[in-house]
Amino acid sequence: RQEVVRKDFPEKEAAWDTADYALYLTATSRGPIDGVVKELADKIVAGKTSVYDKAKAIYDWICINMFRDPETKGCGPGDVCSLLLKPGGKCTDIHSVFVSLCRASGVPAREVFGIRQGKNENEDITAWQHCWAEFYLPGYGWVPVDPADVLKMMLKYKLELDDPKTKEYQD
Repeated sequence: RQEVVRKDFPEKEAAWDTADYALYLTATSRGPIDGVVKELADKIVAGKTSVYDKAKAIYDWICINMFRDPETKGCGPGDVCSLLLKPGGKCTDIHSVFVSLCRASGVPAREVFGIRQGKNENEDITAWQHCWAEFYLPGYGWVPVDPADVLKMMLKYKLELDDPKTKEYQD
């Protein structure tokens, strides 16, 4: 796949009908949108009114409050309630939390699963599974986000939250 970079977001949110995105606003078996998830989502997005501002607040919260756990098997099971108690995991875990918090905040969101592509033409990528999240920005489209990769780079390079390189990855 080719890297998707989205920028130049609209200043004003377009009108939209939540019914058109109902599938991306509902709970899943491991990703509730009520109870503790809803309570946390409401705290994170307090004072935010636009879809973009809510999604950005949740993204930032994930980057600050979760961590990459190299001991997690595979990409992780994505059990959001367990992850709120122990906020460490890999890409499925981290993005499942992002998606649930977004949905609990009224932001359409989904996880996308795939394979990382190698930089070389002939490379063994059979163990390069990865997922990322996307949120729907009305009037713009689906916006990919990958807080799991921010957390992976922080672990790999032993970066702290206040390190300029962490900010670069997060941006």
